[in-house]
Amino acid sequence: MDKTLAQIQEKIAHQQQKLEQLRAQKKAIEARRAADDRKIDSRKKILAGAVFLKAVEMGKISTDDFLILMDNGLTRESDRRLFFPEEDQQTFETTQPALPASGGLKKIP
Repeated sequence: MDKTLAQIQEKIAHQQQKLEQLRAQKKAIEARRAADDRKIDSRKKILAGAVFLKAVEMGKISTDDFLILMDNGLTRESDRRLFFPEEDQQTFETTQPALPASGGLKKIP
């Protein structure tokens, strides 16, 4: 009878180990899926930004409107410095921001 109990306990331990392996596999799959989702989201944002900048360059959106949208949308200081390098804790309304040097944006009359 001890042998049967030992066999049952061994089977339980084996199944618990298998369950832990399956949980680890599930966690890895979820992590890969989340990473893929982040990559897709980043790619969408890059493409949307490229289209938006092209619209500014083509004159479909004015540079002033672009800068107003950026001023209202950017909250992190490091992000704001990319578009408003001379900003000194002031808002767009009080200081005219500089255009990005490499952005190829031109002023729309």
